[in-house]
Amino acid sequence: MSEVVQDQQDQQDQQNQQAQRKRRQAYGPLLHQLRLWSGLILFVYVTTHLVNHALGLISLAAMEAGREVFLFLWRGPLGTPVLYGALLVHALLAFVSLYQRRHFRLARGERVQFVLGFLIPPLLFFHIIGTHLAHDWFGTTDSYTYVVLNYWVLIPVVGGLQSIQVIIIWLHGCMGLYFWLRLKPWYARISTSLFSVALLLPVLALLGFSQAGSNTPSSLSTRRHRLSRLC
Repeated sequence: MSEVVQDQQDQQDQQNQQAQRKRRQAYGPLLHQLRLWSGLILFVYVTTHLVNHALGLISLAAMEAGREVFLFLWRGPLGTPVLYGALLVHALLAFVSLYQRRHFRLARGERVQFVLGFLIPPLLFFHIIGTHLAHDWFGTTDSYTYVVLNYWVLIPVVGGLQSIQVIIIWLHGCMGLYFWLRLKPWYARISTSLFSVALLLPVLALLGFSQAGSNTPSSLSTRRHRLSRLC
């Protein structure tokens, strides 16, 4: 009797596994496309953000001018829902992908990408609160002057964490882009150029932010001097 029950349970397990395989086959391509395109949207966002940072090598005024274009793209009635929708979808699908795997024997590059991806939310949380949500909830003008003053002068530890966050996010995005493009027939021809851009952009962005930060105390002291002369 027990053998019959065991056989029935085995058959039921096999049927459940087959049903799960069919569901994965049916929804797998759709989920893959959603994860890919949400990741590409986030990658474009990060790229424009780093370009804006790199303008600090010119001047703080150039960063502020670039910020106007950046906000037009990403903080408007279309950009905001697209950005946060992509962030939510990409994060949820990362958990789904991890859950669907039968084992955690990932390739080394995939393991690194997963670890970097799960390090991003806690670091990103404080940045979103201090900029976008502070603007929406309290009307704070989160200009580069405000951000640089906070991250470079007042709370440099947070600025250091944000610099680490930039590196982590960029590495995670570049690895995802590599896993997608490496099988394209034309990838080998442009891989060197892409690697150069991937290497230079975060360096220029951090240097630009550092340059703006190093100039902020002097600009503030100049403003104080002018105000004292007026008074």
